[in-house]
Amino acid sequence: MRTETKESLINIRAKVFPKELIDIATYLISKSCTDFILEATSLKAEDILLNQCFFNRR
Repeated sequence: MRTETKESLINIRAKVFPKELIDIATYLISKSCTDFILEATSLKAEDILLNQCFFNRR
């Protein structure tokens, strides 16, 4: 994984219930909402990319 020094803005809209779930989870693990979402989405993205590399070869 590469380390970037530049930052990029990501804006998302969320319905109330998913946002409340995220707020509760981040409170319980003492993480910011941003850190929580970036970690979760990065792990999912890595999983998708690895699956594409190994299972969808052409």
